[in-house]
Amino acid sequence: MYPVILLAINTGMRANEIRLLTWEQVDFLAKPLVVGKSKTAAGTGRIIPLNFRAIAMLTHWRGLFPNVKQNIFFPSEKYGLTGNGRDLCSYATDPSKPMQRWKVGWESARRAAKVSCRFHRLRHTFISSLADSQASDSTVMALAGDESGAMMERCSHIRMEEKRRTVDDLSGIEFEPRWAQKGHSFS
Repeated sequence: MYPVILLAINTGMRANEIRLLTWEQVDFLAKPLVVGKSKTAAGTGRIIPLNFRAIAMLTHWRGLFPNVKQNIFFPSEKYGLTGNGRDLCSYATDPSKPMQRWKVGWESARRAAKVSCRFHRLRHTFISSLADSQASDSTVMALAGDESGAMMERCSHIRMEEKRRTVDDLSGIEFEPRWAQKGHSFS
């Protein structure tokens, strides 16, 4: 789950976008990732520049499979226990098919880390971090692959204080509690 979590936090990709990821979508020289099929039209085909952590993880992950001619980043496989040692191992790996789901793996990782959140929360973390870095709304929306501003409102809770300061700056005056009681007119 570690590579999956790192990709989610550093790219904002949805679970299915990561699950269906192929090596052809990653350019290790120029360092962008092209998202395949996505939930939204704006998400499909979007280009995400990869940061150092994401490139390092992708490079490491690829190095774990030097002799495998796989195209799928997370291939389908089954897990079981081996011999007398009862060690966990994978078998029946099919590099032509993507992993079906990782709910059990996510739940195990979540419990081990003692956190209670859904996998999708990692995407919110990415988007909130972008918003906190003062990235423009259009940049955040392009990286997240969403065409609506509603996503920005849901995911970037951090911007509320910025909105409050902006609205306060528009007023040009500080509010005095007795000011309205003095009979001032707004007309």
